[in-house]
Amino acid sequence: MFSHFLQHELPVTGYVDREKCKKLGLSIADVFNTLQTYLGSRYVNDFSIYGRNFHVVAQADTTYRGTIQDYPATISKTSPASRYH
Repeated sequence: MFSHFLQHELPVTGYVDREKCKKLGLSIADVFNTLQTYLGSRYVNDFSIYGRNFHVVAQADTTYRGTIQDYPATISKTSPASRYH
């Protein structure tokens, strides 16, 4: 079995400001889904073409998730209703 876990690396703890998310019209689920995609990967869907099945997974490019300093710039979508208020 192979793992990317390295013992000499320190764990990172993040904090989501729920009040700020609420003010910006972001749902907590969207914030965590965005973080999941940037930090790891996220299942999108499956589709079939040319007699083959494909499993689609979204993942941030390594240039956007190479260091911990890359994460403060993570962006999440707002709900359609909040864009017009």
